[in-house]
Parts: sequence; C-alpha cells; structure tokens
Amino acid sequence: MILLRAEGYRTDRQSQHYRTIHAIPLILGKEFIEGSEYLHACRSKRNTVEYTMAGAATHSDAQELIDFVVKLREVVRDWLKRLHPELC
Repeated sequence: MILLRAEGYRTDRQSQHYRTIHAIPLILGKEFIEGSEYLHACRSKRNTVEYTMAGAATHSDAQELIDFVVKLREVVRDWLKRLHPELC
C-alpha cells in the first residue's frame, strides 16, 4: 500500500488487497507483472485455505512467499529513496 500512498492514491476498503497487488506493475513497471500475478495467486490461495480447505498451503509455499516479499521490500525501499525521499 505504501506504493499507492506515496503516489497519492488510496484504495477503498472493498477489494483493498486485490487493487493494491494489481497496482504494483503500474507503479514499479511492467517487469513486476509476474510478481503481481504471483501475489494475486497467493492471495487467492489464502482465501481458499482460510475459508474452505486447511493444509492447502505448504511450508515451502510460505518460504517462497517470504523470500519474494523480502526482495520486493528492498525494491520498494529503493523506489522510495529515489522518488519519494521525504518518506524515508
């Protein structure tokens, strides 16, 4: 959400995660389309696990997501430093 907020946007409460995830490549660039799609798939899987079927997410799935978001956090921090240093 910090990407959206830094650019002066807000999402409404409905579909907040969906909209935030799909905004990533619009803000960071087209090279983040695949990453956005990955996060969307994770969000969908979380919904399935939470409401329908326990055990659908594995430890490996969780570790893969952690590794991804650690890298994404660094990209976002670098982006903030370059384009919005007042927020750092």
